[in-house]
Amino acid sequence: MLDHTQRLAERFDHHDPHFSDEGVADEVYEALRERCPVAHSDAHGGFWAIAGYPELFDVANDDGHFMKRYGLSIPGMTDISTPDDVVAQNTRLPSNLDPPGYFKLRKVYNPAFAPGEAQKWETVASSLARRLVDEVVERGECDLVTDVFQPFTGIFTVKLVGLDEADWRAFAEPVHESLHKPLDEDDGDDRTRHAYVPTDADAVEANNAMTGTAAAIMRAAEARRADPRDDFITHLVTAEIDGVPLTDMEILANASLVIAGGVDTTIGAMGGALLHLSRHPEDRDRLLAEPELMGTAVEEFLRVFAPVTAIARMASSDVEVAGQQIRRGDPVLLLYRSANRDERVFDRPQEVVLDRKPNRHLTFSAGIHRCPGSNFARMELRVMVEEVLRRLPDYEVREDGVRSQPDISIINSYASMPITFTPGTRELATR
Repeated sequence: MLDHTQRLAERFDHHDPHFSDEGVADEVYEALRERCPVAHSDAHGGFWAIAGYPELFDVANDDGHFMKRYGLSIPGMTDISTPDDVVAQNTRLPSNLDPPGYFKLRKVYNPAFAPGEAQKWETVASSLARRLVDEVVERGECDLVTDVFQPFTGIFTVKLVGLDEADWRAFAEPVHESLHKPLDEDDGDDRTRHAYVPTDADAVEANNAMTGTAAAIMRAAEARRADPRDDFITHLVTAEIDGVPLTDMEILANASLVIAGGVDTTIGAMGGALLHLSRHPEDRDRLLAEPELMGTAVEEFLRVFAPVTAIARMASSDVEVAGQQIRRGDPVLLLYRSANRDERVFDRPQEVVLDRKPNRHLTFSAGIHRCPGSNFARMELRVMVEEVLRRLPDYEVREDGVRSQPDISIINSYASMPITFTPGTRELATR
């Protein structure tokens, strides 16, 4: 293990600037699982890191002791002593809600993200993937991230929500920026990391971007009240909780959440899958020869290349986890990508096994907080991998150009992945 990786395991810091270097995070996770699957870190004011599968599974299912309403990232959580009326600002979203209120809002989401809905939207996703690959197929080279993945997830999510696809960059780019902005760092070998403090120019830019998104959502909501369509904003404006329609702020918050969750997360899984298939042509050949394996292959890509790296919770009372005493108010970080590679649960956990069964990965979490968008994520990943393999079957990733996002503490994603391939023929008419 690299010296720096060893140091990262001893003082775990998921925001360390080297954490996004290829292989470093997974080496650190492996060391954590071996040393202490429930480990305490003094970074960012102190928190617990849950690296093991059984331990994480138990915490994810323990809504009595671990809450979400105080925030989902470290740093960035609200102190448990914060008055309830302040914390209540976080509770318009299912991602930040705890029972019993969580169940009421989740019932709003469930019909919109059911398996049948994902199947219905697959035609849209397939058509979009075909269109985007068509735009690069004659060139013989492209950047999978900027030319294909980002417009695919951006346009699809914007269409799903009910906004104008022509504006997808205006909605997606602030999300990429906010999710992957590196934290500031002080000089010195043992750096103290702290939350990014924006300059005045940054604040103005971010406010303008968010204001533009909010205004677009509110305009669409008003339009859907008069003219309902088959999109998520229509679903929100017609939904009720206890017989009461959602407020404008609830509509805005939940539409924004779907945008934030949709335009970035699956890029990590797409990139991981196609990078693996470039490095392992035997697996690519097998998928081309046995397309019926795509279902289990998608689950394996989601396990190994889990796009959601970690999510935080707050201990609501003193509780013991795997022999460690966690106190009320302690932040806890659930390391999903690490749990997915736990040697105690998965045979050959570091390898991609295309036909792995069973595959009880935790990529979408567990328990009542399991990701409502999981059916769509699976569908989008499968559509993209199938389209690239169909249209660019001999693609090769240019390894020297692969770049992860600068901060993958919460979402593991890519900034660049250039490829070369034998030029092909467009299938759609030139617009």
